[in-house]
Amino acid sequence: ASKTFLESGLTFQIAHEDAVYDNDESVSYPQRTTLGVDKTFGNQLTVSARHEVLRGLNQESENSSIGITSTPWKGANMTASSDLLTQDSNRRLGATIGLDQQVQLDKKWSASAGLRNRHILESSEDLVEITPDAVLSPIESNDGFTSGYVGLGYQTDATSASMRVEGRSSESGNDIYIFSAGVARELSEELSVAGAARHTIDNDVIGSNRTNSDIRLGLAYRPLDKEIAILNRLDFSHQDISEVNSTKKIVNNFAINQQFNEDWQGSLHYGVKYVSTDINEQTIDSWTHLLGGETRYDLTDKIDIGFRAQIMGDGDFSELDYSYGPSIGVTPAKNIWLSAGYNIAGFKDEDFADAEYSREGAYLKVRVKFDQNTARDLLRKISPFSPIK
Repeated sequence: ASKTFLESGLTFQIAHEDAVYDNDESVSYPQRTTLGVDKTFGNQLTVSARHEVLRGLNQESENSSIGITSTPWKGANMTASSDLLTQDSNRRLGATIGLDQQVQLDKKWSASAGLRNRHILESSEDLVEITPDAVLSPIESNDGFTSGYVGLGYQTDATSASMRVEGRSSESGNDIYIFSAGVARELSEELSVAGAARHTIDNDVIGSNRTNSDIRLGLAYRPLDKEIAILNRLDFSHQDISEVNSTKKIVNNFAINQQFNEDWQGSLHYGVKYVSTDINEQTIDSWTHLLGGETRYDLTDKIDIGFRAQIMGDGDFSELDYSYGPSIGVTPAKNIWLSAGYNIAGFKDEDFADAEYSREGAYLKVRVKFDQNTARDLLRKISPFSPIK
């Protein structure tokens, strides 16, 4: 819940998170209660305060923080914060400061850069974290660190591209460097393509070097005069751990969706995966196939029902797994769709995109269709005093 008082520039927030089952036994997602208040001073300064109570497996912690966010000049964002985590007689006191700058070079090109430093002022050796604090970037962590990034963006009516280099050096000796790039282009009103690549180098304190490379290529074909859509995504990944253990994966997902009439539609998807693992000069490889389909029917303008089924097997189809079950969907507002389903049978696979909701049991889905205008409206609701226009 959140309440904003525009005249005084105050926003009060309260949130509670609870596991559906065994709420006191969860380690990664504990019971959490958060109280917060934001106070703005004009359009350039915001002061925020938060207090969290976390209850996990045999542990309870309280985390208090206060921070300042300012916009000293155009395109700049400066943050400074301090946080105190207490747990019985243990405590950790930290401080973080950061500066981000965005520059519009011309109508097509933009650049960004940022620096962030976190220092642990005091910490007890017996402190046990229930869950890591939320961070702004995957390269950040809760120990002391210094991180930085530079980025470049390109935007036209039909093409968008970006690249970014970031790194973090921590006091614990864990250094991470990430190189990423992406591009998307509309070849026509019906056909669009996209690609993304990321390379991560992770050097930990014990001297183990881990590298991970990912490349993704996507295609979307949506004929204007036909009620059909075709999507395809090809993923390639390579992970190497100290030149002893390496894994290569190639995964392709193909999907086709057909609108039979105004109320009824159906889709088919096929996925294939190849995995090759090298362990101590031995190679193990495997093939996996996934075939599935779904049909949905609109009962009203806001309520629909559906049924989906999937089958997954190895290369020679000697071992098969099944997933199937019904679902019901609700459209509470434009471009928002909520659904609840139950899989009578199920399986799990981390690589197939269409296997995300294939586990046995109940599941919930939330889908939002958005463009730059929708994203802007969501940001305004989340942070009413944001400088975003």
